[in-house]
Amino acid sequence: MKNLLLINGNTTDGITATLAARAQAQVQGRALITARSAVFGPPYIENRTDALIAGHAVLTTAADAIAKSDAPFDAAIIACFGEPGLGAMREAMPFPVVGMAEAGMLTAMQISTRFAILTPGIRWPAMLWELVGHYGVRDRCAAIRPLDMSGVQLAQDPEGALDRVAQAADALMAESGADALVIGGAALAGVTDALRARLSVPVVDSVGAAAGMALHLAELGFAKPKSGAYAPLGPRVMTGRVMTGRVMTGVDPVLARFLAQAS
Repeated sequence: MKNLLLINGNTTDGITATLAARAQAQVQGRALITARSAVFGPPYIENRTDALIAGHAVLTTAADAIAKSDAPFDAAIIACFGEPGLGAMREAMPFPVVGMAEAGMLTAMQISTRFAILTPGIRWPAMLWELVGHYGVRDRCAAIRPLDMSGVQLAQDPEGALDRVAQAADALMAESGADALVIGGAALAGVTDALRARLSVPVVDSVGAAAGMALHLAELGFAKPKSGAYAPLGPRVMTGRVMTGRVMTGVDPVLARFLAQAS
C-alpha cells in the first residue's frame, strides 16, 4: 500500500477532512491518505497575498508531516486549486508532488475539447487565467467563472449552497460552450457528486484527479531526478542572524531542520 501526503493550503480543518475523504475514496485500498491542514496562514486562500503566505505554509507543513510520519511518503498532493508552493515542493521533496489544478485540467482535456472552471472568490479568475497560461492550455479553457460566495461560506454549508452552485454551473456551461466542468477550489469538493447528478456534462473532481495521479506516479516508482529543475537542493542552513551564502534567518525550525538534511 502506498503512503500519500495530502496538504490543504488553507488552515480550515473541515475542508481538509472533506478533501481527505474524497482522496481516500478515489484511491480506495491502494493507498493511505495522510491529510494535513496548513500549519499557518489564511483559513481560505482568496487572493495573491494569501497564496504567497500559503506557499511557505505548505512547504513547512510537508516538512512537519515528514518528521512526524513513521513511514516515508510515496507522493504528495497539494489540495488547493491555486497550488501554493507547488514548484518549491517538487524541488525540495524526495517524492512526486501533484497539483490539484493541473490534475483537474489534464483530466478535463482527456474527456473534452474545451473545459470551463467554476471557482469561489472574485479574485480567483484572474489568478487562474495566469495558471492556465502557465500550463499552456489557454486554448482549451473556455471560461472561468467566480461564485458570489467565499470558500469559507461554501465549506460551512455546502448542501445549502448547492442550488446556487448548480445554477452558476448551468449558466457557465451554456454561455461558454465548454463540454466539461472543472471544479476549482477546495471548498467545492463537497458538492461534486451532487453537481454530477444535475449537469449533462462531465464534472471533474480535481482532488480526486490529483489523488489518482499521485497514486499512479507512486506506483510507477520514479526516483528523484539527479539533474534538472527538480534536482535535489542539497543541504541549506536556515539559522543565523545574517544571510551569508546559504544561511537564512527567520525560518520555521521544522522547515529549517528538513532543509538542512536535504540531499
